[in-house]
Amino acid sequence: MNYYKLPDMSYYQYGWNKEITKIEKYINFEELRQQTRGIILRASQGNWQDKAYKVSCQNAKAAGLLVGNYHYYDNRYHPKRQAEAWAASISDEQCVLGAWLDLEDSRPEQYKTYLDWADCMAYFMLLKPNIKVGIYTRASYFNDPAFSIPVNHVFRFMPLWVAHYNPYVTKPDLPKGWIDWELWQVTDDYPSAGWGAVSKEIDINYFNGSEADFTARYGVGETPTPKGTLTVKYGKNVVEYRKVE
Repeated sequence: MNYYKLPDMSYYQYGWNKEITKIEKYINFEELRQQTRGIILRASQGNWQDKAYKVSCQNAKAAGLLVGNYHYYDNRYHPKRQAEAWAASISDEQCVLGAWLDLEDSRPEQYKTYLDWADCMAYFMLLKPNIKVGIYTRASYFNDPAFSIPVNHVFRFMPLWVAHYNPYVTKPDLPKGWIDWELWQVTDDYPSAGWGAVSKEIDINYFNGSEADFTARYGVGETPTPKGTLTVKYGKNVVEYRKVE
């Protein structure tokens, strides 16, 4: 399969003067547009916005790129505060390629359970009801027995962006509950030459389809709106979130 490629980026791909926390070299989105039609940008982490997100969105859209975003879930911060920071960082038109909750933090902090993740996503969906949401993770992390995640977990109906770095496989390992993937992050050290980044390496992802499939799915029309109620059941605990019209 000739999968379509697109990168994900954050402020790490810029040229920063760390002493004055100022961008000195910008990502060349015009150059990037020669390689792909889409990019996913980190919007936030924990309770703070990515330093380069706003300017990245503006410049990416000006170059004709379709934009998605992700929030890095940080185990140190309350799930609802993270959802609020994520929602405050973005606008609906910045989510053509979806808004993704990044689950990979291994720090042994307070808010590190499946219920915390679900709480964050559910609250974000209430704050941003018109945005397609999805999950970024890797199988070895999500399937860790320490999390005690049930096979019928609430995330399994959401699109999956899966990380699996192995150049010898033709499909990624999937976390429990999913049967397919939308995006596959295949490497975090792809040479950035020709892709506009200041950093030497970038993350590269495969879309589960060809360029024609990508264009058909994202190139026109509006992002679908999630409907209904999100119910999180974990042991004896049941939490229900419902959008009130």
